[in-house]
Amino acid sequence: MKGRNGVDLRYLRRYEIIALARHMGVADTCDLDRFLIAWWWHRPLSADDDPAGAVIEAARRIGRPDLSENEAKQVIADAERFSPIYNADKLGAHLRLDDATRTRIGVRTIGAWDVSKRQRTLRRKRRASARQARHRRKRGARPHSQSLSQTRPWDAEGISRRTWERRRSQQGQKPAPSLTQ
Repeated sequence: MKGRNGVDLRYLRRYEIIALARHMGVADTCDLDRFLIAWWWHRPLSADDDPAGAVIEAARRIGRPDLSENEAKQVIADAERFSPIYNADKLGAHLRLDDATRTRIGVRTIGAWDVSKRQRTLRRKRRASARQARHRRKRGARPHSQSLSQTRPWDAEGISRRTWERRRSQQGQKPAPSLTQ
């Protein structure tokens, strides 16, 4: 399961599952199993050499250093009993991750139960558009509402745009950018 940059998404998800569990403080709660099961579904291939040891190490990283081998084996058995969840939004629902927490922690590969992927995509696009508009304004670009095509100063003088452009260039003013270039 490779991401856009060629990075293994399972690696990122494992990291984010542990970071999320630490942030939510699930080490001493009944939700620990939920996070360890999700971690097991996205486990590294090396975890198959010592499955219980891998789960114990994941629990230690979450903040539970005293997980026994029997508890680790029970987590693995529970994980094998359910079908793995690879869908980002379904995994977010499984981990009970809300969008505010997801945003605060910086989780990217796990969805949220309260905001759909479509809503997150639209929000990301709106932010990118606003960022690009700020960048354009900083470089001196005008908003479309203030462009010559919208303000139409030649109409106020009662002449055509071409005549207005010609007179403007004869006066030594900067000509308006051409649309044909």
